[in-house]
Parts: sequence; C-alpha cells; structure tokens
Amino acid sequence: MFFEIQGERTGRVWRYQLLDRLDASGDNYRAKAADDGSYACIRVCEKGTYWEDEVERLQNAIAVASRPEIIAAPTIRRLLDVCETEAVAGEFGYPGRIALIWEWGAYSLDDLMHGDYQQTPAEVADEVEANGRAALEVLHGLGLIHLDIAPNNILRVEGVWKLADLDTCSERGSDSIRQPVGQRWVHPDRQQGYPVPAREEFDLYGLDRVLAVLRQR
Repeated sequence: MFFEIQGERTGRVWRYQLLDRLDASGDNYRAKAADDGSYACIRVCEKGTYWEDEVERLQNAIAVASRPEIIAAPTIRRLLDVCETEAVAGEFGYPGRIALIWEWGAYSLDDLMHGDYQQTPAEVADEVEANGRAALEVLHGLGLIHLDIAPNNILRVEGVWKLADLDTCSERGSDSIRQPVGQRWVHPDRQQGYPVPAREEFDLYGLDRVLAVLRQR
C-alpha cells in the first residue's frame, strides 16, 4: 500500500510504501520512501469523536516539534513533515485527518533491554545519558516537561540515541496527567493518583531510573 501527502512544513510531496503496521493508537506504520528508499514512521489519525484524545496529542506533538529549538536539537527525534485536512460535509463527507512523518527509529531502548543487539544496555548508558540530558535541557529551557521518560521513548535514529514522543509534553507548572506506563519510571510525587504541577524533576527522575537499569545489566 502506498501513501502520499503534500507536506505543510516543506511543501514537498511525500510518497511512501507502507510496510509494517506498528502497535499504537490510530494507523502507525514503518514506511519506505519511493524516491531514495529511506525509512520513516508514518502516523495517520482520522479526526472525530472516537480519536479526539489522540488527535489532541498529535497536535500537541506538532506544536512542540515545530519550535525552532526543537528542530535544531540533534538529540530529539525530528518531525519531517505534517499534513492536516479539514472535515468535508455532505453525503460523502469525511471528518478530516492528520498525518505526521517522523524520523525512523530502528529500535528503542526497550527493544535493546529485551533483545539481542551488538551492544549491551550498559555499554550504551553513557551515550544515552549525554543525549538524554541534552534533549531535556532543550525542552526544559523552553519551559516544557516531557512527562514520559521511559525506554520505549528513547530511540536509535541513524546511529544516535534520541528522545521521542513529544505528544505528552506540557508547560512547566501545568497538571501532569499523562505519564509512563511502567511505574518504575514515574516520580513518587506522581504516584498518588491525582495530577500535580509538572516540573523538571519528573523527567530527570525517569532518565536516572532508565540509566540505573541500563548500568545494572
């Protein structure tokens, strides 16, 4: 199956062959570019009541990823382009959709911890620490808290460990509602069952816990 969109950020027409369907809400694919054979992650979500929360998250990710400081950050996964269509009324109407093209992450730290790769988790810990702290410095400098620091959100992109999944980013001091799935990465102040103001410590705690697990293996 092929996928084609007119990118809003670059004006480029992107043509991809959709390959593996990935586990996520909405349609999420590993895709291969028709022109140069490069890979990307294509995320497509139809607008409407059923996907309302997911669309809101994707729009948040676009807003964060489109900031010049984020685009320039070498340790944050890049949003290559985006296309959003509006609803069409009538008998054959369509609610519209939102499509994002992200850099392809060959695998995540979570994959590394459970898989068989050339490097052990402990061997990559120093690079993950340097890159993770650099990524958080950029986000925190913008007054943004990631809120979902966990192994599944640190990806190997063209040989570089990068922080991914910007859809949970929130402004410092706002209610920190979304959080990592695994409780081991969640700051103790966020495990009380109610929202608390987002702050840098939540991200730093998650990264420190990830690094501790890596270095123990």
